[in-house]
Amino acid sequence: KKIRSLEEKSKVQQKNESESLELVDTYDRKASLLRQLISRLKAEERRLQGSIDTTRVTLQTLDHQLAFLKDHYARYVRSIYRSGRYLDLELLLTAASWNQFAIRSEYLRRFTDQRRRDAQHIAAKTRQVESSQSRAQRQLNEERRLIAEKGAEEDRLASLAADRREVLRRIRKDKKLLGQQIQRQQRAAREMEQMIADLVEKDRIKKEK
Repeated sequence: KKIRSLEEKSKVQQKNESESLELVDTYDRKASLLRQLISRLKAEERRLQGSIDTTRVTLQTLDHQLAFLKDHYARYVRSIYRSGRYLDLELLLTAASWNQFAIRSEYLRRFTDQRRRDAQHIAAKTRQVESSQSRAQRQLNEERRLIAEKGAEEDRLASLAADRREVLRRIRKDKKLLGQQIQRQQRAAREMEQMIADLVEKDRIKKEK
């Protein structure tokens, strides 16, 4: 009866061991998937950071271009409005003919228009790059939030797996001890059966005499 009770207890331990093993495997699989996800998130984080760094350099370049354009145009304006005289009057006095005056006026008008278009183009490009940088920064912040979130989840799974492995270790230790106890009980039962059999045989022999 005692052996049967120990065997029933051993079955329960075997079931607990199987369940713990399954849990450990589940935790390990989830942790592995999380590590893969975190690896991809970090790769995306690096890509976004590179993109932001590139746009920062692009913005600096555009700022320099715009500063150069403003400086160049300012120097141009100062050169054509010397001593407070109007451009049209200077062109008229220095032109050899009305035709030359018209050509110079048209050139300066186009020059001014072109500089204005250049400035507008740089400003539009700057807004576009700033918008791209802002979008990339938001994405980067989200990637970092996800990395932190998934990292915490990975730590939690690692802790659960470690706890379950400790439970598994204790189950296996108890299972081993129980197995040894069952073996001792079985051996004692066999020895008892043999002793009884020997006594019966001795009693039979004695009666026959």
